[in-house]
Amino acid sequence: MLAAASDAAIPFLPVYLVALGATATQVGLLSAGTALAGLLALFPAAWIARRVRSRKRVVLLGGWSAARLALIPIALIPFVGSVEFAVAALIVLGGLRVLAGSLAHPSWMALFADVVPERLTGVFNARRSLAASLTGMAVVPCAGWVIAQFGGLEGYQWLFLGGAAIGALGAYTVSRVQEPVCHAPRPRKTAYRKALSDRRFRRYLLAMVVLHGFSTISGPFVIVHMVRTLGASTTEVGFMATGEAIAAVAGQLAVSMLVLRLNSRQLFVLAIAGIAAAPVAWVLITEPWQAVFPVLIGGTAWAVCHLAVFNLLLEYAPKDDLPEYVAGQQLAMLSVGFAGPLLGSVLVAWWGIVPLFLFAAVGRLLAIPILVAPVPQSVTHTIARYRLRARYQRALALGREP
Repeated sequence: MLAAASDAAIPFLPVYLVALGATATQVGLLSAGTALAGLLALFPAAWIARRVRSRKRVVLLGGWSAARLALIPIALIPFVGSVEFAVAALIVLGGLRVLAGSLAHPSWMALFADVVPERLTGVFNARRSLAASLTGMAVVPCAGWVIAQFGGLEGYQWLFLGGAAIGALGAYTVSRVQEPVCHAPRPRKTAYRKALSDRRFRRYLLAMVVLHGFSTISGPFVIVHMVRTLGASTTEVGFMATGEAIAAVAGQLAVSMLVLRLNSRQLFVLAIAGIAAAPVAWVLITEPWQAVFPVLIGGTAWAVCHLAVFNLLLEYAPKDDLPEYVAGQQLAMLSVGFAGPLLGSVLVAWWGIVPLFLFAAVGRLLAIPILVAPVPQSVTHTIARYRLRARYQRALALGREP
């Protein structure tokens, strides 16, 4: 809950960047820069999670102390000088914040698996997400009110300083979590090859790449569309974030009812359909208040998606190899998260925002057949023959009996 309260300032980072004088392309660079920072942290993060005795310490130093305290220099950016330097500094600091959090992410997943009993994972995760959503729903409107009361850049500065203070309180709370004692060193051998040879995990990854790739192409330009096309004010942008929190609550409540009726893969397919409908709804609206419709559709669908993805990862990954499976998933997501906004920045300059949104909607739907469509038998036979031929040639090269 404290994490959700501290992160209530994060949705305002692109608006803060626009207030500093950034262009639409620079807003896209903020998303690309944060994705690149997370990408650079992936393999060091898995290495850390496998070798440290205390995952909690990594979570505290990276995900809490470094990631949340980065909001302090972000708040001080307007004092640095020129607009160009301030915009560049915000992009760099946004990347460093994500870098710190990404270094701790596999350790957090492993800590979650160590602390939460396996039979309670689905229910506990739904309730954890519900509590975070309720907190965000309560705090984000207050964040928008703070910006409006102070006006200008000062409101954003106080918001980020408040987020850093709440983050420090959250770090103290996490420090009191009782981590199971690790008496023996964990296995040092990495499991990347095992993860990539897992057929279910490969299809899961490909579906995630398609879904998130087409989402990141258009996602960074939603706020730009609201402000510059629909004429939304700062308060209305804040209400959009509130609507996302309300939609997330609706999604968590829906999952709580559906988790006993549908498996995680079925929930994922249901979420993809809603995620694809959201950009179409953005194209159809003409007034800022109408943003409630795409926000509720997309927010509910993404809430269901996040829970389904989290549960699927825990289902597919053996507990001892969880850091490598997490790293593989994060590598795929952050790769498309880096390339998507860059491609989106080019496409929005060529096509405009509306065609870009329609293109993203069609692309997101492709994730459904990738995840659930049966693989033709001819394809599986071709793959098997290729593997046998590769093993035969490798045996010959090593001088062994094929």
